Amino acid sequence: MIPDPRVHSLMQRDVATVSPDATVGAVSRTLADRGFHHLPVVDAGRLVGIVTAHDVARASLDRWVQDRETNEAWLEQVPVREVMSPLPEVLHPEDLLRVAAERLGDGAWHALPVVDPVDHHLVGILTTTDLVRFLYTQLRG
Repeated sequence: MIPDPRVHSLMQRDVATVSPDATVGAVSRTLADRGFHHLPVVDAGRLVGIVTAHDVARASLDRWVQDRETNEAWLEQVPVREVMSPLPEVLHPEDLLRVAAERLGDGAWHALPVVDPVDHHLVGILTTTDLVRFLYTQLRG
């Protein structure tokens, strides 16, 4: 039987974040450099949104402009707050992993920020990859 630990036992605690005032260009570079697909957006430590690679692609002019420099200059003008998903679904550290699996399993999100239930400060993130790795270790025995 697979145990049902809490989110805090599996979440990533060292979370890269971005400010709502950052540019989409900066997010694009961070996602590419770090191999991420999403970044929590925080203001004074509190989660205010999440920005994804999909959000960056939607803001991009790549579909209309063949000039890479023009697209990069454009993305430097667009603030994250204009493309992020505000107030995304979240987890709390004491939530059971089955709750996380249910929320991630519906496919709407591939990562859920983990926030303190009292002050809404970001304390971690849990991704579908984290859950798959956990499941693999459990099934491997």
